[in-house]
Amino acid sequence: MTVEELLSLVNKEVDTTKFKALSQKTINEELNDVLDEFGDDEAANAKIVTKVANRLKRMDGNLHKNVSDEIKKSREEAERKKKEEEERNGKKEEEERNGKKEEEDKSDDKYDKLLAKLEALEKANEERDKKASRAATIEAVRKGLKDKFDKAKLELNDFFLDTAISKLEIPDKDADVIDLVSKAEGIYTTDFKRATGNTAIPHKGSGSSSGGGKTIRDDEWADIIEPQGK
Repeated sequence: MTVEELLSLVNKEVDTTKFKALSQKTINEELNDVLDEFGDDEAANAKIVTKVANRLKRMDGNLHKNVSDEIKKSREEAERKKKEEEERNGKKEEEERNGKKEEEDKSDDKYDKLLAKLEALEKANEERDKKASRAATIEAVRKGLKDKFDKAKLELNDFFLDTAISKLEIPDKDADVIDLVSKAEGIYTTDFKRATGNTAIPHKGSGSSSGGGKTIRDDEWADIIEPQGK
């Protein structure tokens, strides 16, 4: 079975083209991870298709909600501040209109300044949204990598974690968190081995930073990201 054939079967259970948080690259990687599980048992194969379809749907929903919640919170706060600023400026403008006649000649200049302030405020709101989205994505990547190591029972060094995340190219919006987690893991592993000289990541509680560890294989990712008990 090919990835394309498996994707066709999965799309019969859940339309992956409507996913908002997962890229096609990530979807294909997830499908590729379970190809070797298919055999001659049609019933068992059908269960695998249902399982991977549900997992992709759950992954997309969870990632989209985490990022959307942070962006929504930031936008609501920015809109509240903008409304307060507009109300203050509106009162100020009304007082100026009711002022003395000699102040009327200055109204155009004051309007231009007010408009400039509003435009600056809108630009600042946009920048806050970008920063909030970026911060939410970074936190999601950090949590995703920690969860991945925890479920694999491997030690995670915060220094190398921070270093790996700092080397990622984080987009302002529409970030593929799963792809960023995979990239962060690759950077972390490379930096850890280069700095320590170890060939594997140590297990938790091993009491040593050398030996007794392992790297996380790509075929373990599907089991790691799926909630325990499934």
